[in-house]
Amino acid sequence: MGETLYSGELQKWSNTVRGMTWRKFFIRLTNKEIRWHLADESDENVFLGEIEVSRIVNVKIDTKSPLSEPDFCMFIVQDPQATHEFRTASVEEAEVWVQHIKNSTLPKTRRKKLPDSTIRERVHSTTSNKSSVSVKSSTDKPAMVTEILGGTHIVRPSDSEVKQPEKATSPLLIVNSLPEPFSRPSVGSDSDLSEQLNSPIIREGYLIKQGQKIKNWRRRWFTLSNYVMTYREEEGTAPKGTILMTDVILARRSSRYPDKKFLFEVITKKRTYYMMASSQDEMVSWTEALSNILVPSLSPSLQQLHSDNSSISSS
Repeated sequence: MGETLYSGELQKWSNTVRGMTWRKFFIRLTNKEIRWHLADESDENVFLGEIEVSRIVNVKIDTKSPLSEPDFCMFIVQDPQATHEFRTASVEEAEVWVQHIKNSTLPKTRRKKLPDSTIRERVHSTTSNKSSVSVKSSTDKPAMVTEILGGTHIVRPSDSEVKQPEKATSPLLIVNSLPEPFSRPSVGSDSDLSEQLNSPIIREGYLIKQGQKIKNWRRRWFTLSNYVMTYREEEGTAPKGTILMTDVILARRSSRYPDKKFLFEVITKKRTYYMMASSQDEMVSWTEALSNILVPSLSPSLQQLHSDNSSISSS
């Protein structure tokens, strides 16, 4: 992951169990990518999607879109394959995001120093499920916190601006200290890896997989166990690659490539794998098998996301 340039909570037009709708995410802009995370996810390596900065061809505020609503300001980020819609509660905030994203596409030596630059931190409350974004300004103005309560944006002074005794600490503010959501067995020595590669097979068969560097599609023989997903050129040949279940975040139907039928994606901490089954039933079978391995050891928010996407895949 690259250097974080800007971050905060935004709503993104997304596919959910109820169909396409606006959904709140924590968005992190770096010099390499734009990533969106669950609003209560503290691990910056656990994300649901990303846009490579090098592939961005356009970013602008869009007031003419059918998705626009009076109480929000929408902006779009376009790459050669898709248009991504985001929205904020104000025009000013949308303009700041557009400026930062445009800046990220420039070489470091050509980036503009944006006025009134802000640094946003994730702030989690130990007494509620609220997630807020603390904004520290480079001016002398007090830092403000933007919260979304019942769909309404509320802006108030940050708790950190309230004067406290010198040794006092706030019991409510914990920055990026939520527990790691994964508790599945980790891979240790070579003998551990060998044992896990030879663990009982849950599912196997041919899938068509997209390559990592050259984005072509090739048929591969996949085997899935409780610990690892392995793919080969043909059944019985040496493995071409492995996907450790400890690295997997989500498995779901994908709409990334509309011309590819029965496409699903396996999202890991490092990359997203795109695979194509030969039928709807086969795609559902693979995603359900993966989810059955993942769900028991995930955080509640990711468990709910798996539940939502299982409903979508089978519909």
